Amino acid sequence: MKPFQEFAELFQILQAHSPRDLLVLTPNKRLSRFLRDGFNQYQATRQPATAWATPTCYSLQGWLQQAWEALALRPQHPLLQRMPLAPMQERILWQRVVAEHPETPPLLSTRATGNHAMEAWRLLRQWGLPVPTDGDSNGRIFAAWCDAFNRECEQRGVLSQAQVAEVVSACLQEGVLPAPATVLLYGFDEMTPQFQGLLQAMSAQGSQVEELDWQAQAQQSVRYEFSDEEAEIEAAALWAQARIQDNPQQRIAVVIPKLAQLREAVERIFTRVFEPQYILPGQPQHAPGFNISAGQPMDGVPVVAAALNVLALQRGLLDIEAVSQLLRSPFVGSSGELPERARLDRELRQGDLSLSLAQLLRELGRREGAAGAQYRFRCPDLYAALERLDQLRQSAPKQQRPSEWAPWFLQLLTVMGWPGQRTLDTLEFQQVQGWQEALQAFAGLDAVCGAIDGGTALQYLTVLLKHNSFQAQTKTSPIQILGVLEAAGLPFDHLWLMNMDDETWPPAPDPNPLLPLGFQIEHGMPQSSSQRELEYARRLLQRLSSSAPVVAYSHSRLQEDKQLRASTLVSEVPLQPFTLSAPESFAGQLFRQREIETSLESCGPKVVDAATIRGGTGILKDQAACPFRAFARHRLHADEMPLPAMGLDALERGNLLHKVMELIWRRLRHQQRLLELSEADLQDLIARCIEASLQAFAFRHSVGNRLLQIESQRLATQVRAFLELEKQRAPFSVVFNEGRKTVKLGKLPLNIRYDRVDRLEDGSLFVLDYKTGRQEIRYWEGERPDEPQVPLYCVANSGKVSGAAFGQITADEIALKGIAEDVSVAPGMKGPQALMQTDQPHTDQAQTEPPQAKATGDWAALVEHWRAVLEKLAQEFMAGAAAVDPKKAGVTCRYCEFKPLCRIQDQPVQHGSDDDGSDVGGERS
Repeated sequence: MKPFQEFAELFQILQAHSPRDLLVLTPNKRLSRFLRDGFNQYQATRQPATAWATPTCYSLQGWLQQAWEALALRPQHPLLQRMPLAPMQERILWQRVVAEHPETPPLLSTRATGNHAMEAWRLLRQWGLPVPTDGDSNGRIFAAWCDAFNRECEQRGVLSQAQVAEVVSACLQEGVLPAPATVLLYGFDEMTPQFQGLLQAMSAQGSQVEELDWQAQAQQSVRYEFSDEEAEIEAAALWAQARIQDNPQQRIAVVIPKLAQLREAVERIFTRVFEPQYILPGQPQHAPGFNISAGQPMDGVPVVAAALNVLALQRGLLDIEAVSQLLRSPFVGSSGELPERARLDRELRQGDLSLSLAQLLRELGRREGAAGAQYRFRCPDLYAALERLDQLRQSAPKQQRPSEWAPWFLQLLTVMGWPGQRTLDTLEFQQVQGWQEALQAFAGLDAVCGAIDGGTALQYLTVLLKHNSFQAQTKTSPIQILGVLEAAGLPFDHLWLMNMDDETWPPAPDPNPLLPLGFQIEHGMPQSSSQRELEYARRLLQRLSSSAPVVAYSHSRLQEDKQLRASTLVSEVPLQPFTLSAPESFAGQLFRQREIETSLESCGPKVVDAATIRGGTGILKDQAACPFRAFARHRLHADEMPLPAMGLDALERGNLLHKVMELIWRRLRHQQRLLELSEADLQDLIARCIEASLQAFAFRHSVGNRLLQIESQRLATQVRAFLELEKQRAPFSVVFNEGRKTVKLGKLPLNIRYDRVDRLEDGSLFVLDYKTGRQEIRYWEGERPDEPQVPLYCVANSGKVSGAAFGQITADEIALKGIAEDVSVAPGMKGPQALMQTDQPHTDQAQTEPPQAKATGDWAALVEHWRAVLEKLAQEFMAGAAAVDPKKAGVTCRYCEFKPLCRIQDQPVQHGSDDDGSDVGGERS
């Protein structure tokens, strides 16, 4: 081993050898590129006016590829007549072997298992070991897969990447491939038996093999501790920024063992620190001022994700999130239609969890009108593009080779206007280039695939993109953010090692599940045991710690809800407080320099044209809960984005119950008919009405037959119990069943919907409102009633209605809860005095009313009380009242979606109780 203190000494060693006789091998491309560039810079400073030969420096994998290409020109070894498989070709071939083998167990994930099999095969070739056959059933099945893989390779004339080193080593031993005079190894922390055999073959042919090692030691080491990973990343970014400000020529490295998992957070936080102007709207994307070694999977970058969504849409169902991304993407279709497509997106998110191309076309819905073709949503370009896509889909070949599917996919994307009308920025342009390169690699799958259908072709393309990383072409940066393997062997002026906690470092063992564990431990295979990982982590940490004169270690104390401690490998390093603090954010600086006039308004413009107001009792309910909520929802038309969910939500369950009850009473009409039905006939009636009501959900992919059966059983039990309760009422007949009516409260028009209105024996009406949440009659009381729907029904029919009730139908309680002049009309009724205890609106009449009137009360007085309350709410709404004034802030605001809009947290509001007893989920207004 040749040690050296400075890299100038290393370059002198390289210069001392003839480039023709020297081969320098490194474990990765980054390190070999550093050596070449560093050598050239070293020579340029010493001989600025002369030319020199750059030494032959390759990563191990790169040199094997070069050697194979040289050997292919004179194929004297029998395996040289085969073609090495590209990584994706080998992955696909293994997955096909696993999927098609008769011994593969059912319900096995062929994609994940194929990847494990490929990795196990690579380990066996690198360690020069036969396939173990004396293990458990997994080992025996794996041996069968290996035999099948070998046969496939022979039939197709290919061989795996792991076998390339074996062939090159054999050619070296036979003298077919000339061995270099000197081989220098730099940066290798461990060598596989296969690599050691390759070096022995070189030595046998006269090569002098030596290892190089940089023995510089850290002069200063510190350790920092942070609350969580976000704080740790931000500290590293601030530290790197401070080092660069001290000296812009320094080489700074932040090494993160979990870089692949933390990449998104790392890029976001470092961008906020180094390039804060990115928050400005319309700021074009470009490569940041720092370099991250971990690339982003190609299938996740925006331009490529849009392309995959288009291709997936023409193949079948697309989940609603993917449809949403497609509609909001600027890379598809006309950018002028994006606002209308956003409206369509919002509506679709209230439906099923998946959507087909035909369903999307139907939702876009072109209608024929007097003026010609009209669209439900004003997206004619998108509609026309989807129609052309549908026509192409119907003419698609059943099967063809990947090289033939590639231009077909491009044709589909062209029809949809991909990659958009606007000029692409730097990163987007690079992403499109990466897509084109991936399509070329996809076309190369002909060697292992043959003719495949479109669904399989798209699956293979997606897997290829997932395993291809997009790495932005960055400008030269002194700040490098690296994984541990990329950083090993590189020199820096300052080094920060993150994730040095006991959970992350050393990493936990992760043996291959297809090879016997004892077999892997016996032969010292990677990740086979905790002892091996400890030794490897200690060796790698030692190399990293000697990569810079100043080294900082850091770890967090908490990961989600898990407590962490410092790794035992760094726990002896002195712990110091981190003194750098984040400066004022760019957004804060902009806000501080603002010219702003503050004005507090509690009232918006009054309603000028009442005809523009659309809504029902929800207007009054929101006005009573908080005037700002009513203004935001019904005047500004603000609303939260719906969240699709599996099964039926509370609103759909409530609507389903309403539909069942509507169908039942449409057939019964009279209570007498209910009383006359036999038990069998009643059960049959309930079953038929439930079945008819569930038809609306029969085609929902997110529901399914089993869930519908459960819903049917639940409804049958609850509806049957409620009908038994209805039998105990005084005689009645149903006169309105899910009826609609428009009423006016002052100048406010309201569209109300009656769940049910019954006629009693005395000719008066009884209002029934079905509820699937917990209800109490106290929700009708006060000047700001929680549930104004029933009071409005009674006010709209003043003089005719003599009672009203909630029909509560829940799993916990089946009951009638209401107020009536005659409490005997139904079980659970109370007299008007139950609500007349509450304060009346502050009118002159209320103030002069004798106290005993409140105590005794009657139905007419209660209805007039409701009228005054509701008219006052309507008047406030029409006047534009918009004060942030929640009735009970602790409860009213708990699930309100307008908190970011009203900024209630900035208001001096006294929060009320956390529980007002209301639970009205699943109801309609």
